[in-house]
Amino acid sequence: MQNELKKPRMLRATHLATRYDVDPRTINRWRKTGVIPEPDLIINKMPYWAEETITANERERLSARLARSSEAA
Repeated sequence: MQNELKKPRMLRATHLATRYDVDPRTINRWRKTGVIPEPDLIINKMPYWAEETITANERERLSARLARSSEAA
């Protein structure tokens, strides 16, 4: 069926570490400092983020960076 809802792709901290080429501990630090949002889901103390949440966060951070750089120019 074409109208079925797609399950969001869920990413663990290790997936994010690979995505950003950082140590997984950096992902935990970023979470505590607000660089990345709180996880969408926690199962057995393991945080998971929906890929859409991470993509939206990346867009927001890029927009903020571009706004700051255009203000400085």
